[in-house]
Formats: sequence, C-alpha cells, structure tokens
Amino acid sequence: SGFGADCDHIKTTEGIDRGLDAGFVMFTLDPGDMVADVTAGVSEADAAALPWDQLEDSLEALKQRYVGMALDVGHSQIEVTEQDVLTAAVKYGRAVVESMRLYRHVTENAKHEVEIEFAVDETAWLTTFFEHFYMASELKRLGASWFSFAPRYVDGFEKGLDFLGDAEELRTNLEAHHAISQQFGGYKISLHSGSDKFSIYPLCVEATQGLVHLKTSGTSYLCGVEIVAAHDAELFSAIWDISRASYVEARASYQVSAHEDRTPTSLEGVDLLELIRSNDARQILHVGYGDSLNGKDASGASIHDRFLAVVAANQAQHTDVLAAHIGKHVSPFAAPLAR
Repeated sequence: SGFGADCDHIKTTEGIDRGLDAGFVMFTLDPGDMVADVTAGVSEADAAALPWDQLEDSLEALKQRYVGMALDVGHSQIEVTEQDVLTAAVKYGRAVVESMRLYRHVTENAKHEVEIEFAVDETAWLTTFFEHFYMASELKRLGASWFSFAPRYVDGFEKGLDFLGDAEELRTNLEAHHAISQQFGGYKISLHSGSDKFSIYPLCVEATQGLVHLKTSGTSYLCGVEIVAAHDAELFSAIWDISRASYVEARASYQVSAHEDRTPTSLEGVDLLELIRSNDARQILHVGYGDSLNGKDASGASIHDRFLAVVAANQAQHTDVLAAHIGKHVSPFAAPLAR
C-alpha cells in the first residue's frame, strides 16, 4: 500500500529519478555544493557575476526588494543593509538556481503527490536569518513550494550524540527561523542529525510551536549493533575493526569529534554494550555503517547478510530495543498534540 520515506539529500536529477521510480513521497533537495564561501567578504562585482538570467532577476531589482527592509525574526527586528543583500545573493544565489532546477525536475516528473524539503545544513557556514529569508523569498518568487527547510544552525549537532552546543543560543536561533517561516505560510524547520538530541527536543517543539521536522533514522542502526554485540561478539568485532579503520576518512564528511585513539583496538574483556554507548565509539560505529555493511568478515562472508541474520534470529529483542529508542525520540514531539 505504498510507504512514506525521505529521499534524503538529493543533489542530482538521476537521484530524483531513482527516487520517483522507487515510490518515494518526500524529497530533500540539497543545493549545498553551490553555496559559496563568503568569509573573505563580497563585492558588488561578485554579485553582478551571478547568473541573473537563470534567477529571472537583476541586481538592481534585488537591492530594491530587500535593502532597508526591517526583517521580523520574532524576538527582534533586523534592518537589512546593502552588504547583507550582496552577501546573501553571492552565498546562496547559485544555490537558489540549483534548488529550482531540482525542484522543477521533481514536480514535472512525479506521477504521485510528493513533498519537498530544501536543505543547506550540510555546509560549513551558518545560515543567517536574512539569508534564510532571502532563500525562501527567492524560491517562492520563482514558483517553488515546500513543507520544510533546513538551514545551517549554530554548532552542536554532531552525529549520534546529544546536543553539544549552547541550548539557549539554539532556542534563539530556532525561534528566529520559525518566525521567518511564518512569513511564507508556516513551513517546518528541519533538524538534520537530530538523532539522540534528547535534551533539546522540548526546546525545539516550543521554539517552533511544533512546526519542526526531526530527522532521526541514523542511530536505529546502532540498535541492531547492540543485538549483534549481545549474540555474535565475533561479528561485532569485525564491524568494530572496519568502522574504526574507516573513521579517519569518514569523519571528513560528518560533524563529529570522536577520536579513534581514545577507543580500544582489542575488545578482550571489554563490555561491548558500554562501549557502544560511549561517545567516541558510538560516533565511530555510527558513521562506519556503510563500510561495515559493505564489508566482509575474516572468512569472506558478507557482514550485511550476517548482520541481518542475527537481528532476524533475535527479532523480539531487537523490536524492544528499537521501540524504546525511537519512542524516546518521538514522545517529546507527540506531547503537544495530546494537549
């Protein structure tokens, strides 16, 4: 009867086509590769070099729309300067063009109803409040509609761990992003790398008045790893060795702070469940899932196949572990609905 799933962080029309063929109903479109580094500053000449024909716009018209406006971000107002406008356009202008290219491909080729999220969170640079407003305003002007948007937030969103940043700074950040979304119909603010951020879930619900999208599939894999550790220590050891070895390269693609040299090379005498729940090992196992599941054990057997076999053989226990884990994520978001 169909299924609900997110075709996540799609950057190509080929990825969209595969998702549509598979029946995905949600597409997170990621133009992050087109976001420009503006940390050295931008000039009017940089802005003039943007692809204005594809933006269906001009630099003068852009400045007329935004320069001098008072942007309401809920707890305060921001006066938008010409430099703010130039910076936002240079930083995100090409990302707007790419977003629309991907958006049009989805909507023109979908044979079933789909929902769209735009995501620029997997970039190195914080999305300012005006930059969020600029992207939303430009995408709307060009005809896009979406149900969720993921800006790049304040730091603290690492893979597999609770929030490590300043919670009150995050609250202020989310309140402002929510206030901006309200000016375009009230779409959800999306929290990527949201797994295990238990301490901030109530805050996220309050700051966004419940209009929040939590992405939390990642650490469900670690529930399966717990079952493997409990029933097949040799298989867990193979997964650990591959994950630990691959972490040196894998960490370049994620926001993580684990150090493999703080974790054991030998598992003899180690409490495996305690290891899995420790911060360093948890991140190493979390981002090492791909290399592990695509790997082979010492005998050449598929780790993927062995992993699934262990989980299937202990399905009741796995269900209990997974239900508790996902339930701990979902309950803070369900509570407002019950009131």
